[in-house]
Amino acid sequence: MSVRRLRDAGFSWTWLLTLVPGFVMFSGGLVGIVVMLFDSQLLSDPAMLNSQEFLQSQAFQDFVASDAVIGLALTAFLGFVLLVIAGIAVTVLHIMPSKTYEQGNKRLKPATPII
Repeated sequence: MSVRRLRDAGFSWTWLLTLVPGFVMFSGGLVGIVVMLFDSQLLSDPAMLNSQEFLQSQAFQDFVASDAVIGLALTAFLGFVLLVIAGIAVTVLHIMPSKTYEQGNKRLKPATPII
């Protein structure tokens, strides 16, 4: 449906692909942080994240302050910003008015038959 809407407005469907880099950066950053958290042996059970003692421990604070985690968090944040900007751009293209047959929309029948 999005592809058809973009084509009716006179834009290429490839505008939908602008969402991919932001999504990949955002999800990659978040997955990287979770994988590092489990690999660091700090977290043996996800329920530990609800514990104030665990969240205030020095080992967890050192983990959060590490360069790798900060880099992954920055990657996730920039991916989120890129995803929002691309989403706004695609939304603006979606709400553009459709082109008429005379303007080149081949999927729309002409208002007056061509003889």
